[in-house]
Amino acid sequence: MEISLAQFGHVLFYAPAGLLVYLSREWVRSSLAQKLNGEESGDIILETDLFALVCWSFSGIGWGSFCRPARRDTLLTFMVAQLWFLALIAISIFYSRAKGLEAETFMATFFSAVIFISWTGFWLNWIPLPPFDAAGFYLKPLYAVRFISVAIAIWKVAIVIFFTVAVRLPEFFRGKFLLSWAGLS
Repeated sequence: MEISLAQFGHVLFYAPAGLLVYLSREWVRSSLAQKLNGEESGDIILETDLFALVCWSFSGIGWGSFCRPARRDTLLTFMVAQLWFLALIAISIFYSRAKGLEAETFMATFFSAVIFISWTGFWLNWIPLPPFDAAGFYLKPLYAVRFISVAIAIWKVAIVIFFTVAVRLPEFFRGKFLLSWAGLS
């Protein structure tokens, strides 16, 4: 019985890349919020939206945890968390160019996944609809209402299905131009 890694496809690269992007972004956001408010627990695992983490790790599409009811985020923490995506993209491009990674190698595919996840996370989280992070500022009081929370949970599943199954994102939104800058395409 032969088991091929090809059947796992992109999950081999998206899972570690999604964990890196999501958890590092939450760590940056949590560290800044702790310094500003002093009220954060500092434990990013306890503050993590596990469904979002799974979505990031397996499909590359996801959102942050700004819309969680216990969060006390500010515009500054949102902006820094969004800039962290751009920092990860810059680090990935710089490293890929400096090392001269060739396309289709493990490291090149991993950094391609980091760039894709960071880029989609950057532009998706500007959308002012739940569960994306921009909605966390003006809809936060609604998240405490149980009916709204259930509706948002259903909406999260619909978003994942929409972006992973129903829609093939245009090349700009998939960050193809970033991959060519990194020399990974």
